[in-house]
Amino acid sequence: DRKRTLAALWDACQKITDALLLIIIHPEEDVEDIKQCLPDPIGSKLRYISHRSSLQILKASDTAVTLHSSAGLEAILAGCPLITLNLTGRPDPVPYTEGGASLGVTDTKELLFTLKQTLFDERCRQGLKQGRQYFLKHFFYQPPEGATKKIAEYLEKVCGGS
Repeated sequence: DRKRTLAALWDACQKITDALLLIIIHPEEDVEDIKQCLPDPIGSKLRYISHRSSLQILKASDTAVTLHSSAGLEAILAGCPLITLNLTGRPDPVPYTEGGASLGVTDTKELLFTLKQTLFDERCRQGLKQGRQYFLKHFFYQPPEGATKKIAEYLEKVCGGS
């Protein structure tokens, strides 16, 4: 599955002018295993990154693609448009797409179009921005009503009202 998924992503990126595919290596993954899944021609538009803050990279990225990694949540927090790539035929283990925070791709034929949407379609990018806000509020964290007031009252009580 990984080889097919990475190959599909590579093929789609090759068809977008000025696209650079950055693959952030998970700390527990071996970069050599991933390199075996993809071509690495000299001067290619492909880079592997490890031992760096993925949040910083995502903040500087135009779009992000994840399978079902927590990197998807990092992309959401960084404000980066997200694509969830699931070619397995099984349900997504993390509800990024269901929650409106990402566009879901389940067929390699959809990937190039979806990448172009997240890169160049401003309506799509704005929709994903709203989806990220909805996802964070409803799927990730929803503060209780009056939380700030309750905290202030508690601090006042603990500090003796001063």
